[in-house]
Amino acid sequence: MSNGKFTVDSVYFVLSIMDHEGLDIMRSYYICDSLFIVGLFIIQIVLTSVPFKYVKSKIPQYLLIALTVGRGLADGIENILLSYILKVYPIQKAQEIMIASEVTEIKFVMIRLWIILFIIGLVSNAINRKRNLTY
Repeated sequence: MSNGKFTVDSVYFVLSIMDHEGLDIMRSYYICDSLFIVGLFIIQIVLTSVPFKYVKSKIPQYLLIALTVGRGLADGIENILLSYILKVYPIQKAQEIMIASEVTEIKFVMIRLWIILFIIGLVSNAINRKRNLTY
């Protein structure tokens, strides 16, 4: 599954080949990525109201919201940890990198689950809407 998994060695290898300008660019990246996290959060929350419109139970919609919040929190924690690692570099923080790697993996799982549930909702919505039109 390993989309977001990284190791302590791989992080410090990448940091070791970066010059000062590269490290500054990475710091700026995490600031911009934080804005992206907020934007994606808003988009996901807005989209959450669409797929289960014709489904009586609100549980799937609440699950989509929970996955959205969880993804946003995981993404934010990942950014905070990686920004901290950049700030204290060259001091090595292996535990923080391992936590960031696990949080990144959790983030990707939540994104996949959100997409799957969203698609199921769209299909369910289409089927229910079609049933309502035929009766």
